[in-house]
Amino acid sequence: MKLFIPVVSMMARGIVQCAKVDGKTGCVLLWYPSQPNLIMNAGMNRMATGPTNAEGWEELWRSCQAGIGTTPTFDSGGATTAAQSGTTVTLTGGSFTFTDTATDAGKMIKWGTSEEARILTVTDVTHAEVTPSQSVSAGSFTVYRTTQTVLATPVKTYVSYLTGTGNCDSSVTGNVATLKRTYDFSIEVGNVTYTEVGFFSVSGSALFSRVVLAAPVSLVVGQALRVVYTLNVTVEPDTGQTVTAPGPITNLSTSGTKQLTGVGFCGINTSGNSLSTTPWGSFNTPNSQNVGFISPSSAAINAFNTTQPDRTTNSTAIASVPQTYTLLNFFRDRHVVYGANDANRSDLRSLGIGTGGTNISSGTGFVYLTDASMAKDNLHTLTIVYRISWGRVLS
Repeated sequence: MKLFIPVVSMMARGIVQCAKVDGKTGCVLLWYPSQPNLIMNAGMNRMATGPTNAEGWEELWRSCQAGIGTTPTFDSGGATTAAQSGTTVTLTGGSFTFTDTATDAGKMIKWGTSEEARILTVTDVTHAEVTPSQSVSAGSFTVYRTTQTVLATPVKTYVSYLTGTGNCDSSVTGNVATLKRTYDFSIEVGNVTYTEVGFFSVSGSALFSRVVLAAPVSLVVGQALRVVYTLNVTVEPDTGQTVTAPGPITNLSTSGTKQLTGVGFCGINTSGNSLSTTPWGSFNTPNSQNVGFISPSSAAINAFNTTQPDRTTNSTAIASVPQTYTLLNFFRDRHVVYGANDANRSDLRSLGIGTGGTNISSGTGFVYLTDASMAKDNLHTLTIVYRISWGRVLS
């Protein structure tokens, strides 16, 4: 038997603000307008492919670099319209064209009506194959250059974080985690105008995100660049969602309600470093959910980020196994496998996944509460597939 459950969707959006600073006094001479930046494919992949097999959001942009390049992060379709039928996108009118697969594969198309598709191959100048398959009426669109891995013309890497609350910190409000770092660059010894800023996991790694500054920062001798980066990550479902029966599954097929019960992001402390405390129930990374449970508990799911009912009585907890990550999927499945001799009951009502040891406590991060009892017997094994996905706001 197999049961597939989408667990959580995380959506990230980065905001950049630059400042001109007096090198002697440290006083801000001018704040520039905030603007969103573009999170790149490499940064998204690193959630599942970092040095420890997965990195938290706070680890993906430790380093900042400034440059003088102007290569755009997106291209407007202008007068051209795009339509999608199945996996094929067709361009009509105007002057916008596709280039070739080597140039365009991996870029994201976003319509004015909010649909998105990733380019896989280019057939000719007006046709491309994309994913996912969908139907989108002809309309205005933007192509985001999410394949960029370096700044166009890098010049300087930050020297230090500006520490202290308000400069480097983090918080969770409702279902939104806010992570912030402030980067100070060295004092200029010559005049320079910065036009681009990028963020990296570590110096030399591929870009997490990049922005072309709408208002370039012009500095003279004795002045310095300051960059503030705020990453907001929204998690869902933070309220109960009704789900229909995922069957037909032998002895295990019923509708119910699913909900995240809490979020405990690894944060950023006032020194700019990762906050090592990760509460039970964290969905910071696709690898943090290391144990699953199934239980006869029918207790209602409490509100998001509040104490949850204890479901330990007669429950069965088993380690979850992360599956191989495919680049650009931006999701990772974790399998929890109950053998023929595990969890054999006729009154199972809840299941879920969380962070910690083999004891499932009231802090479990995700719960699926069924409307009717489920049964498992010793004639079957049961594999529950939990999917953790993450995305970005294209901007």
